[in-house]
Amino acid sequence: MRSNRFIVLLLTIILAININAQSIHSLSFSDINGTTIQMGSYSGKKVLLIIAPSTLSDSLKIFEIKSFQDRYNDSVVIIGIMSIENGFNTSNGNTIKGFYQQKGINIILTSGMHTKKSSGSNQSALMKWLTTKSLNSKFDIDAMGVMQKYFVNESGKLYGVISPKTSLMDANVSWAIYRDN
Repeated sequence: MRSNRFIVLLLTIILAININAQSIHSLSFSDINGTTIQMGSYSGKKVLLIIAPSTLSDSLKIFEIKSFQDRYNDSVVIIGIMSIENGFNTSNGNTIKGFYQQKGINIILTSGMHTKKSSGSNQSALMKWLTTKSLNSKFDIDAMGVMQKYFVNESGKLYGVISPKTSLMDANVSWAIYRDN
């Protein structure tokens, strides 16, 4: 009898956490051109949000994004997050945008945003959602740098976070693309 009460209490807590979780589809951000992008426009699509390289010295990582895009372009929307903590500033925005375009990488690039929890109230709402379990109901993992990967499914739920050290072409990333939850 006591264990049944514990199970009911545990399920109630889990449900309360999920009910309080905010949908990523309710968020928006500015792209590198200053246009407001509604995450709700990606409802029904898988999304990879990646802290994208924002310096030309990271050209090998940029080519990795190109290879990933070539492989999964029809399956996944790719959003490159331009992290202020990782070298992005507005003065190099047009150069970075031009470099991506020159290499044939047609992904959505955000305007510069604070990505780390240590940014406090300056952390962007999108990154706060990606890094805070009480908002995304799944993970409480701070941004670890360029090439950090966040996977969101068709219904807007965060279902995977993969380290910057793992290549986009790694089998674990392929597995994450086709995972449903």
